[in-house]
Amino acid sequence: MVIRFAGIDIGSRTIELVMVDEMGQVTARCQALTGFDPMKNAKKLVDEICVDRKEIARGLHMSAFR
Repeated sequence: MVIRFAGIDIGSRTIELVMVDEMGQVTARCQALTGFDPMKNAKKLVDEICVDRKEIARGLHMSAFR
């Protein structure tokens, strides 16, 4: 199983998302305008790169306790 980690930066003008694997290699990145609904646009970015949200949640949970 490949564990991936997501980083999302929601700024005043743009939202940037990057995915890395357990080795720290960037596997995907994308950017969008923040717009009037930043959370909706951030979710859209996540959906566009076909992320398994359970794997992200588990990866974030695991990394928080290392």
